[in-house]
Amino acid sequence: MASFRKRGKTWKFTNSRAKENKPPLTKGGFRTKADAIEAADKAKGELKNESHFSRDITLYDYFEHV
Repeated sequence: MASFRKRGKTWKFTNSRAKENKPPLTKGGFRTKADAIEAADKAKGELKNESHFSRDITLYDYFEHV
């Protein structure tokens, strides 16, 4: 879930990543709230498509540990 905040004349968003035990994703400097919402939606989509395996592990080892 994203939250939006106005900082001076710009907007920022914060996407929570508590389920993955990671710090929240925060980006700012957007001229309008609509720009911040669009960027937050894009970032959320990228986080969902994020790969959860290391490139240093073999395919066999990956399936053994999953």
